Amino acid sequence: MSTESNAPIETTTVSHQTEQETNIQVSQTSGQVSQETPRQVSQTSGQVSQTPIETTTVSQTSKPTNERSVTTKMYYKIIPKNSKVVYNELRERTKFNFNNDEYRDWLFQQLKDRHATFYYGFLNNSPSQDVNKRVIGKEGCYLMKTTQMHNNLCIWHNTQTKQFEFWAFDRASLVYAMNAVRERIINLTNQ
Repeated sequence: MSTESNAPIETTTVSHQTEQETNIQVSQTSGQVSQETPRQVSQTSGQVSQTPIETTTVSQTSKPTNERSVTTKMYYKIIPKNSKVVYNELRERTKFNFNNDEYRDWLFQQLKDRHATFYYGFLNNSPSQDVNKRVIGKEGCYLMKTTQMHNNLCIWHNTQTKQFEFWAFDRASLVYAMNAVRERIINLTNQ
């Protein structure tokens, strides 16, 4: 079932227990749903093949396979910054007051190269202080683990802006860490 509308379309990918993926488009004005199975288009003739193509969708939610999992695309604002700017930002926010002296020394070593480029991104925190505390962990242990696991420079919870801030060596590492923290916020909020 499909409707015509000039309103923007919100696209959501829905994963089922079966192997087949279905793209569902929901009209924001009418709320009606149209289901389409991806099909392959011939590059030479431009005709649409009736054979569905295989697609792979990475789910950002951790739910058992027998439950319906809805994921939405997330777009992050990623800003490249030089090491001098990153050093000043980290000094302003953290005062370099870390529980781990070894980490602080490593951080200084990484920021020595004044020509290096790092990447910055942020996520809004949860309105619930309890969720934020659980995302951060005791003395920041969960943010530290995420920083190390995804090869980031630093992850910091900024209480003034109410955001989680991320600094990483490359865009991919930054996005992986941001997805991990975002998923943790969603999971703890839904408990």
